[in-house]
Amino acid sequence: MLKINVKIFIQTKKGKMTVSIYKNDIPENLDLGNEIAVDTETMGLKFGRDRLCLVQIADKKGTVYLVQIEKNQKQAINLAKVMTDEKIMKIFHFARFDVSVLQRNFNFMTRNIYCTKIASKIARTFSQSHGLKNLVKEILSID
Repeated sequence: MLKINVKIFIQTKKGKMTVSIYKNDIPENLDLGNEIAVDTETMGLKFGRDRLCLVQIADKKGTVYLVQIEKNQKQAINLAKVMTDEKIMKIFHFARFDVSVLQRNFNFMTRNIYCTKIASKIARTFSQSHGLKNLVKEILSID
């Protein structure tokens, strides 16, 4: 099932970042820690029409895992184990879309979700700008 396993090392201002690329699923027993950031990429933004093509996961150590999803793929067993594990907090921005796409494609419900967009709407009532770009610029001063 895991046909690709490529590691790329990228030098950043804060040190080296590792990016691992997988096809179809993450490896069994991958230790991601107790908090991960998750994002999905689809061929567009129309939920019922556009297919899932990539799942991105980042752990607290700064390692990024990219999982390429094949057309008509119906399961990712190891990904499902991680996403349904109540002990691991999954951090999303606009979780509603990502969680729905994962459920539609792989038939599991993600557990223990934190959505930065919802948190922004609750904590930043003074603003109508809750997009990820806006939050990164305002909170981290990064354009």
